[in-house]
Amino acid sequence: MKTRALQWLAMAAVAAAFVIARPAVARADQSMSCEVIEIVASKTDDPGIDPQLKDVSRKLKSKAFSAWNTFRQRARLAKQVQKGQTEDYDAPGAKVTVTLTDVIKKKKTRVALDISIQPKSGKSSGKSKSKIDAGDFVLFARGEDEAIITAVGCK
Repeated sequence: MKTRALQWLAMAAVAAAFVIARPAVARADQSMSCEVIEIVASKTDDPGIDPQLKDVSRKLKSKAFSAWNTFRQRARLAKQVQKGQTEDYDAPGAKVTVTLTDVIKKKKTRVALDISIQPKSGKSSGKSKSKIDAGDFVLFARGEDEAIITAVGCK
């Protein structure tokens, strides 16, 4: 009888440890490394994309950015962000605020972001709600001849 009670007590302790440990794992899954990349874009006689921009080069080659042919990374800032948390990134040309509103885990992990960009020039700011695949970036451009492109992504 004593042995059976000890076995039951041991199983209950293991089950309790599993239940207690499980929320910590769930919270860890809701944390992402989010990056803000500030890119200077211009039209030059010597076109090219900075090798540091490899993870966004495909997007920079798209029709949306065809007004420019030269892209240079000015800054890359990364922070660990929890679901529901807001982080400010102080890039050279703008203050970028990113809120990780959701982490959606299906076949591919997707992230929902609230993004606000306040240029340091004091001109108008932009706000966006975006859902992107984890590891991908959403890009925002401002300016004409020499533009600033802000890329935001989480993985």
